[in-house]
Amino acid sequence: MATKTINAEAKDLMETEPTTAVAVQTTQALGHLDTANVSIQDLQLPRLQVTYGVGPLSALFNPGDLILGGEDLLVTKGESITFIPLIVTKYWKEYMSKEKLDMKLMPRTFLTKDEVHADGGTTEWVGTGDTKVGPTFSEAIDIKMLIAQPEDTECGMFGIQLEGDDKLYAPAVFSMDKTAYKRAGRGFLTACSITLGNNLLSGRFELSAASKVVNNNNTVVPTIKITPKRNEAVTQKSIQTLFGG
Repeated sequence: MATKTINAEAKDLMETEPTTAVAVQTTQALGHLDTANVSIQDLQLPRLQVTYGVGPLSALFNPGDLILGGEDLLVTKGESITFIPLIVTKYWKEYMSKEKLDMKLMPRTFLTKDEVHADGGTTEWVGTGDTKVGPTFSEAIDIKMLIAQPEDTECGMFGIQLEGDDKLYAPAVFSMDKTAYKRAGRGFLTACSITLGNNLLSGRFELSAASKVVNNNNTVVPTIKITPKRNEAVTQKSIQTLFGG
């Protein structure tokens, strides 16, 4: 084990100088969270998930259901939820083989294609014919969002009230990769960049899941569509204030 040597002068100071506890000044009121130094990056958001025919959720819910926090059913297949995007992150995510999944390994992620290549990964098909080999990483996206509470849905996570809006909202993060990214992620990024002019807080989107034929297989895939409605300036300011600007 590496050890750290303390010179005599420093050691003498440590032994003779008194220590003083610094009091942190606060105006925090009883029963309130001091949010001055809290941003959305500090929060552990519940995950919004689509139920597929396999996986832990399939034992409790039907394929195509949208589930919040692993236990609350928001809508069933074909029904949509409305959300406001807060932060969108695009990255590259490692394809996981059955062997790696059985070992409970987590997929590696990189922000750029260059970082993937530097680590020995691939992002495109290579070779021809029988020697053609697929990429080891695929494009992926994380969307931190506010979900409007669907009608007739009871869930304790919906408690955010925004200025200029009569709906209750819940924060969440939704991820897409592989087929989901190709089917819904690219269109979503296009709408954010071009239609909204990269002003995410002004937009509203509808998210649903339905069965589609993908590679001759019936597969549940998400669909994201931008709505005509735009959030008023007072609503956008309310979101900025809530999550630390």
